[in-house]
Amino acid sequence: MTLSKRWGWAAAASVLLGASLLHAGQAKSKKGPVAVPWQNVFSPMASTYILTVNPMNPTITSPGPGSGATTNMTVTITITSPTNNKMWYLYISAGGDLSSGGVTIPIGTVSWTATCPAPTSGSGNSTCTTGSHALTTSNVRTASGEERHGSPATFVTDVNYVFSFTDSWSYSAGSYSQTLTLTLADV
Repeated sequence: MTLSKRWGWAAAASVLLGASLLHAGQAKSKKGPVAVPWQNVFSPMASTYILTVNPMNPTITSPGPGSGATTNMTVTITITSPTNNKMWYLYISAGGDLSSGGVTIPIGTVSWTATCPAPTSGSGNSTCTTGSHALTTSNVRTASGEERHGSPATFVTDVNYVFSFTDSWSYSAGSYSQTLTLTLADV
């Protein structure tokens, strides 16, 4: 049994980004990364935050029941005009169980891990939540960091996700979908 899943990704500005998981043998989308900008309007010298999700269409292909499959996704966080010593937090949540018509697969059967390499630009830091975690409908912090003034005036860091799924004979073959939400918050 192979499973096909479609996920959509969103940012705090409610902009949906598409992502899909395909049946073995189906064509994959060649769309590139998508940037989702929004402005922090609570500060007189507001920082600008941009989330870039790549690939836009990550794919998990299940080879069959009892088999595991994974896909990778990178979220790049870009902060222009960073505010000194201001913390940021990246959260993930699912809208519910995976569904295909009236058939569902519990969302907790999909798990994630996150890693944070060193920032690629600017002053600041980032830390990822360690370990493997089941997807849930609650906001779960996957990464956090501190932005700082410095040169260059733009802070850039990645959060690398690995999503895993283990197929089961009890799951009906089909095309399943659910929406995941990525939220970047600052304090």
